[in-house]
Amino acid sequence: MTGTAINVAVILVAMVLARARASGPPPVAAQRLRWFLAGLALYAGAVGILAVLEGPAAGLFRILAIAFASLLLGNITGRLLKLQGHLQTLGLRLTPLLPRPGGSVHGTVRWASLGVMLALNPLTVPAAVQDGLEHRWLGLAVKSILDAVSIAAYGRTLTWTGGGIVLLVIAGWQSVWSVGALACTGWLAAHGLRDPVLAEAGLLLVCAVPAIAGMRRANLADLTPGLFWAAALAALWRP
Repeated sequence: MTGTAINVAVILVAMVLARARASGPPPVAAQRLRWFLAGLALYAGAVGILAVLEGPAAGLFRILAIAFASLLLGNITGRLLKLQGHLQTLGLRLTPLLPRPGGSVHGTVRWASLGVMLALNPLTVPAAVQDGLEHRWLGLAVKSILDAVSIAAYGRTLTWTGGGIVLLVIAGWQSVWSVGALACTGWLAAHGLRDPVLAEAGLLLVCAVPAIAGMRRANLADLTPGLFWAAALAALWRP
């Protein structure tokens, strides 16, 4: 839950800056920030993978094989379920409902729509799972800065009520995954499934790096089922 607490704190800072009419970073600085955040995401993912690669070579091979196989199966599953397509469709439907900088400050639906858009960042799920299973919060810290930049752009259009709604939606969705992962930690560890799931979460963060850096779009939502495949394959392939 540390990552969600950081996310809440960063968003509160962004709200204060927005109310103070602080403008967002200029384009060059914004791109540098994206590269910096991409580096942090790469570090968070790599460290998350390396942290579970301990023991004999056979065990390391098993975890890595499960992680990459889960990534492939997750991508196939996500494409069959059209997860990325559904996410994009939802985004298109929510876009007209979003509050506009300098526009009306009223409308619960508008601020809730913004909260949903930010909460459904595909980076949320693997980062929240990493935080819940091993208290590694850096992935969610990266996402929190992305959220803060989006929120600060609204300037004084952002009311405290509106910001509170956005905050509740984001914190609520992240908490579902973090608390769920935390609740499952003991069971996953007892059945030898925890380390493969953690490795898969780290691998998903690494896959998000090009998208965070703005280098290319990535269908990250389609990869998310890999977390469930990691648990399933680990259950079938016992050490």
